[in-house]
Amino acid sequence: PIQRAGEAGLATGTIGSDFAVYYDESSGAVRGFRDLDGNFYDPNGNETDPNSVKLNSAPKVATDANGSEIRSLNSAIFTDYEPQSTLQPRIGVSFPVTDRALFFASYDVTTQRPSERNYDTVQSWRQNIQDPGRLNNSNLMPEKTTQYELGFRQRIGDRAAFQISGFFRQIEDKIQRRIIQNVFPNNYQSYSNVDFGTVKGVEMEFDLRRTNNVSLNANYTLSFAKGTGADADAVGQITWRQETSPFYPNFISPLDFDQRHKFNFTVDYRLGEGEGPKVGGATPLENFGINLVGTIGTGLPYTRRTDDSPLYTSFNGFLNGEINGLAMPSTAMLNLRVDKKLSLGGLNMTAFVWVQNLLDADNVQNVWSQTGLATDDGYLDTPLGREQVAAVEASQSPQIAQSFVDHYGFRANSPFNYGIPRMTRIGVRVDF
Repeated sequence: PIQRAGEAGLATGTIGSDFAVYYDESSGAVRGFRDLDGNFYDPNGNETDPNSVKLNSAPKVATDANGSEIRSLNSAIFTDYEPQSTLQPRIGVSFPVTDRALFFASYDVTTQRPSERNYDTVQSWRQNIQDPGRLNNSNLMPEKTTQYELGFRQRIGDRAAFQISGFFRQIEDKIQRRIIQNVFPNNYQSYSNVDFGTVKGVEMEFDLRRTNNVSLNANYTLSFAKGTGADADAVGQITWRQETSPFYPNFISPLDFDQRHKFNFTVDYRLGEGEGPKVGGATPLENFGINLVGTIGTGLPYTRRTDDSPLYTSFNGFLNGEINGLAMPSTAMLNLRVDKKLSLGGLNMTAFVWVQNLLDADNVQNVWSQTGLATDDGYLDTPLGREQVAAVEASQSPQIAQSFVDHYGFRANSPFNYGIPRMTRIGVRVDF
């Protein structure tokens, strides 16, 4: 609890009794006031610029009847959360052109409750009094996505269809970290609904219903995702620096999930009951199937940095170019599933072999921002890195220096920079 204008005998005119009083940290003179809505006033009660009041000033801790400071949390400094109500209309219409073609359009609003950085215990706030840190925000609003889509679908023959559509998504109230400064008792970091993003693109799709035991679905998406921030910790380093006047990017840049091209396909070959080649009057391959799922996509964006520090330091360099101005390598994934239905003792069983990343491709998911490589951050090739290796060799031995180089390389070529390797699962599913 802090001292209010009424307690200090300063509530006059435009200054309400519940206004916070700001005192100069050096002289102790009254610098101004702040109301419960966050508006600031000078000592004369005139509304003014917040910085003219907050700079080098702070409120005082409230005192009890004995004049002792009240340095404990109580219910008076918290407010109840006001429930948020959201309307999520979903409207879709279609306009048949012929018995084989139609236009369609849709309007869709979805909201998502703040699933991250939205809750902290009272103990977290109590700890922040002694040790300033990062606090979550229990008053975050839901993120809102509004999507518009317009498309055309054409039937091809009796079993196939082609579809093309354009879409536009607007994402509002995205969560982002901020540093809260000139507050009492300590500065702290928290989260606010301050970012937004837009996604626009074109999608083409081809469907083939099962023909001669084969079904096929393939789609291609061209998209552009831009905004002021992709995730809640995108400006984490800015807040970590705790500058007096931090600069938060408020311009449009590619978002972390901006993937320019993506192609997916699914091919399924399946034999039904009594189908397949006959061997001695039996059909051993009946109820047998092969499913192949493939995904090919261009690389996600990353921000290039200039940095000659080792990877085991917290500093990660300065920007070198635009935010998310470069793209990581393209990725490709091929998954195979082979299964066969069986009947045993009245139970329906499916035996299967499922292989993810069939080709064991090295799909890069993360790169070192200094080099754009998943295998090397470039530190050992910098003058500072070479100097460190030479110092280890001179003070210890060439073997120890080589060991340092090898282990540094192991750490730089982290498995977390890649997607999953080839994974094979063999199992049986029982339905009863």
